[in-house]
Amino acid sequence: MHSTAVADFPLIETGERDSEHLINYPTQYAEALVINFNHWPATPGRGAGIFLHVNGRGATAGCVSVPRATMDRIMAWIQPGAHPRIAIGRGPGLHTDGEMMSETQRPRARRRLLITGTVLAVLGALTAAGALWSVLSSYTVVTARSAMEPTYHEGDRVMVERSGGDDVRRGDVVLYGVPDRYMGLPVLQRVIGLGGDRVVFADGTLTVNGSPADEPYVKGADSVFSSAPYDVRVPAGRMFLLGDNRGNSNDSRYFLSEESGTVPMAAVQGRALKSGGAPVKLGLAVALGVLVTLGGGICALAGRRSRPVGYVR
Repeated sequence: MHSTAVADFPLIETGERDSEHLINYPTQYAEALVINFNHWPATPGRGAGIFLHVNGRGATAGCVSVPRATMDRIMAWIQPGAHPRIAIGRGPGLHTDGEMMSETQRPRARRRLLITGTVLAVLGALTAAGALWSVLSSYTVVTARSAMEPTYHEGDRVMVERSGGDDVRRGDVVLYGVPDRYMGLPVLQRVIGLGGDRVVFADGTLTVNGSPADEPYVKGADSVFSSAPYDVRVPAGRMFLLGDNRGNSNDSRYFLSEESGTVPMAAVQGRALKSGGAPVKLGLAVALGVLVTLGGGICALAGRRSRPVGYVR
């Protein structure tokens, strides 16, 4: 036992001789419960033995007097083998009515923390899963070839938004695949004409419906030597496509005998994104969802107690 041998309460190990013997007190406590010891090495500033008692005249050094009804509830509740905890005093999160709180009756603050953490964890998981599903289902990445230079260079990774041909417009770079070209593999090319358009190349000039095409993306200048002249009326439901590197692109110009080189709109698998803003935002949503899930899980764990806890006024 540790005693208070000096006025400023330095705690020393004194043994049984200098211990406080409650049995020698003239007036005995009706009931008493030791709830903590300041074990060796002693912590300065803490009392030696802390216990609850009934019928005292108030708090004493290391002791707390409690009402008999409260002590009765404590004695009925206490289970030493469960390593219980008892908090003494008043403050944030403490009940001041002497009620005993068990594992199934947690304080309101911890219950709110548990519920809030659980809700956050679920919402975070749903957010992360939904964003991840959107990324995987809505986007894909393909490797560019030299036929699309200078827009995309050989080996560039190009983010493609999965979509059909209904949303395709002139000037879009699309990913498409047809069984009888390029061994059935999908390729990236630019849409020049759609159903009903007239695409003409003559004297080094490409026109669409009689107007010169504005093509700042073409590598160099399309010249009279880049391909033979052609005059194509695009059938309905089809599209005419060219690579941006006209001098090194195996595109619609080389299949003019097959539906004027055009490709069905249904062959479109997606459109190349002009910026990566959408997938980046979805990626951030995945990361945020994961962080919220972790934070919620920590809150939920903090709101649980594996041991019974009692609060005494």
